[in-house]
This record gives sequence, structure tokens and C-alpha cells, in this order.
Amino acid sequence: MTRQFSGLSARSQQQWEAYLAAQVQAGASGQALIDELAAGGYALAEAQAMVSRTVRARQGKLGATLGCSLLLFLAGLVTLIVPVQSQNKQWFWIGAIICGLTGIVYGIVQLAKTR
Repeated sequence: MTRQFSGLSARSQQQWEAYLAAQVQAGASGQALIDELAAGGYALAEAQAMVSRTVRARQGKLGATLGCSLLLFLAGLVTLIVPVQSQNKQWFWIGAIICGLTGIVYGIVQLAKTR
């Protein structure tokens, strides 16, 4: 569905959703996005629902990133703590710990930026 209005370019629903996802990822405030949607011809309630849905989707993806990173970190940590027969595999698990920590920090920072 394309909304037509004078003076501004019309965007389809899918284009608005992609734009909102990019703006939420960049850290734009929700109120500014709602105002922009309202200026684009959407009702206030519909604009709020679209922004809320986009923010929840972003938070869900970041939650999955945090969960997987935490799992990787804990697996590496437990494997290093438990005595291992082969000493040459320790480097793999140290890498897992580093990757897990990196993912956790990234997820927390991105989650804090998502408003």
C-alpha cells in the first residue's frame, strides 16, 4: 500500500519498515520516528505500533546475540576449567572465550543504543 500526499515522496509499507529498522539500528529516538511517520501520512496509533514493533524486533535479535555469546563464553570457560587430556585444544577455547566476550559487549552496547 502506497500513501500519497503532496510535497513528500510516497513510500510503501515495506519501505517504511526497512527505513525504521535502519534508523532504530542507528540509534534514532522513537519519538522522532513516530513524528516522521505521522508527517508521512500515518495515524499516530499506527505510527506508534510500527515503531514499537521495529524496536521489539531489534531487541529480540540483540537478545539472541547476547544469549549465543554468553553460551560460547561459558562453554569456553567451563572447558578451560575442567582438566582436558589434550593441552593443544586450549587455544580453541581461549578463542571461544574472547569471541563470547566480544559478542556480549557488542550486544549490551547495541541494546543500550536501542530506544
